[in-house]
This record gives sequence, structure tokens and C-alpha cells, in this order.
Amino acid sequence: MIRVAVAGVAGSGEWGSGMEMPGLRRARERALLTQAELAERAGIQRATVNRIETGVTAARFATVRKLAAALGVPADVLLAADDATGVTSGPASAATSGEGKGR
Repeated sequence: MIRVAVAGVAGSGEWGSGMEMPGLRRARERALLTQAELAERAGIQRATVNRIETGVTAARFATVRKLAAALGVPADVLLAADDATGVTSGPASAATSGEGKGR
């Protein structure tokens, strides 16, 4: 379930035009980017990335699309509250990617 908050009023619980992005920081860190680097790639202000990551403000749909494109991930990855980033690593990665079959 995706909770949508009024842009600029994170945590208000009201339905509006902005989206919370709990997966943003996780995806940015996995891409090894700073907030400034992500902002530059997405064409937005670094302060905007910071406010979205900290929950001070909710992202508009256009901003979600820009951030997802800059990170090379689907938008739902950024909106996901769990660790559904689509990025796998370690031993489980080989099992789910088909590597190592036939051994």
C-alpha cells in the first residue's frame, strides 16, 4: 500500500498530490551517490532530495519520475517501504538470477 500525503505536509495523513518515498535513500546509497549527485542527475535541487528523504515534504509525481530515471530504477522501488529495491547481492543473488544452475 502506498500512502500519499499532501505535498509539503508530510505525515498529515491527508490525501493529496505528493508521495512519500521511503526507498529513495536506500536506492541512492546503493547507487553510491550523494544527495547532490542525485539532484544533479535528476535536474532538481539537493535540498529537495534531502526534504524528500527526511520526510519533511512529499514528492510530486514528476519528481518521482525524475529521481527514478536518475537512479535507473522503477518508480515503485522508491515508493516501496520494504527492501524491494530490485537490487540483489550476495549468495541469494546467484540463486535468484539463475547463476550456478547445473552444478
